[in-house]
Amino acid sequence: MNLITQFIETTLNLEDINVEEAYRVQEESGKRPFPIRIKFSNLKDRNIVLTAGRQSKTGVKISEEFTENVKNARKQLAAFARQKSRETKSRWALQEDKLYFNKKIYVFNEESSTVEPISDIS
Repeated sequence: MNLITQFIETTLNLEDINVEEAYRVQEESGKRPFPIRIKFSNLKDRNIVLTAGRQSKTGVKISEEFTENVKNARKQLAAFARQKSRETKSRWALQEDKLYFNKKIYVFNEESSTVEPISDIS
């Protein structure tokens, strides 16, 4: 835990980030070094660290971990967005399990295996 807080404070130059727990994950592939999984006290701290980690040039990869359902939804939404953006030349973005594209928000419906719009962005 001390290693994590030290990295956040010195390398990412962030203060007052609350970490609940941190531990190394031993993957079956045996790749080293083993990744470290961190649980933050709140969503705001997680987002601050993710943003700072993506902007840093340290060589340390900082990324989110999604559930299998969210990974599948993101995969389907990305495929849908790639296909539609070729036609319309529009940009798109994924956030968690939602797709923001052409001023609409889309989700993947697992029951019907389709991408469906849920609302408009005004």
